[in-house]
Amino acid sequence: MEPVLVGYFPRHPAPAPPGLLQRGVAEIGNLGHYGSDGPKNWVDQWRHNQMWFYDSEEVVRKVIADAIEIHIEPDPERDPPWQVRLTHENGVGFDFYAYKLFPVSFTEGKQEPFELPFLNVTPLARDYEWLGYDAVNKTCCAQFECSPLFCNGMCEEIPVNRWCLIDERERAFEVANYFSVRKPEPGAYFVVEVWRKTRARSQPKPRKA
Repeated sequence: MEPVLVGYFPRHPAPAPPGLLQRGVAEIGNLGHYGSDGPKNWVDQWRHNQMWFYDSEEVVRKVIADAIEIHIEPDPERDPPWQVRLTHENGVGFDFYAYKLFPVSFTEGKQEPFELPFLNVTPLARDYEWLGYDAVNKTCCAQFECSPLFCNGMCEEIPVNRWCLIDERERAFEVANYFSVRKPEPGAYFVVEVWRKTRARSQPKPRKA
């Protein structure tokens, strides 16, 4: 079984908190809650695909360029006594992530096929590095929701790499199945490959065959 590229997403770097630094985790690369790391009003722009990612880097750049944040500030000389100020993202500080999904889900310890919607995602470029595997949940929401490895602190009992992800594919499937039974978060669980556009200061991590 091979994973399917389901899209791209821009995220600000997320250094690991002190407790995880001591466990060898340098940065949080988990998929869970990825949306909170993205550009302002990315949902309202409605450029994401049915998996709630973006089909290409070009779309990602448009989302960043059009991202705005609304600030409401008191102004007693106005009626009503406030004013609205808009600020734009400057595009600096975003990493481009890409995600590949295995087309199966785990519920109550049972593996079932998962039917992906039609997607038109641009193939992954050579300058993306593989970071690892994540096990994430999904309930009634359209997007993925949580990675218990980070969000629920399950990395304290499950070995992870420097991005708080799992190195071995078989182990990632075992963990997703385990989460579907233990339920650190409700819903079905999925295994996702996490990739990131190589930073200029770093070298790509060799991809396993």
